[in-house]
Amino acid sequence: MRGFAHQCRMISMNKATTGTDEQSRVDWFTVVKVPIAKIKVDEQVFSFLPMKRFTPQSNLYSEVKRFLLDIHRHRKNIETKFYEEARLYNYLTGEELPITTTLIIEEFGWLGWQMKSKKYPITFRITLHDKMWKKDKQVLLHGYFEVYSLKVVVRSFSDTSNSGRREEIIINNKKFLRYRGLFSNIYDPFIPESHI
Repeated sequence: MRGFAHQCRMISMNKATTGTDEQSRVDWFTVVKVPIAKIKVDEQVFSFLPMKRFTPQSNLYSEVKRFLLDIHRHRKNIETKFYEEARLYNYLTGEELPITTTLIIEEFGWLGWQMKSKKYPITFRITLHDKMWKKDKQVLLHGYFEVYSLKVVVRSFSDTSNSGRREEIIINNKKFLRYRGLFSNIYDPFIPESHI
């Protein structure tokens, strides 16, 4: 706890000595780690969140937020089932196409939330169906949906490139950022600096 208090003091000292418009406050922050199942069949790519198929049009953050608000109902392993049409065979040769699977972990968080720390086991059960060959292929992937809350120091700076303010939080040497401007709102998540 002394390290946390020291960080708060250092931020106050920095503001006093540099004269910048940096502001800081302490608040609750909830970190979410979401597994995304990714399946590649030749050149076809399918991505799945624990709650639904993920497409380029999906809003990852709002989908996860809805799931997060409802997740307290789950007491044990969460199993999600998906059924997708895919081309599993080469139509000319009849050879089975190679399938590669990956589990990606996306990490981000929301300010002002406090939730009980929990790690939910997730099983992705995905059935790929080839309509032409009338054959199925089952894919199983296992991961964890993790959520935890902690108190953090939120630092805020003017950002001329975005005509607003940049907010940042550092957790275990990882920096999470959020930009506040004309088209943003207070419910926008913080995302890792590496994703910006």
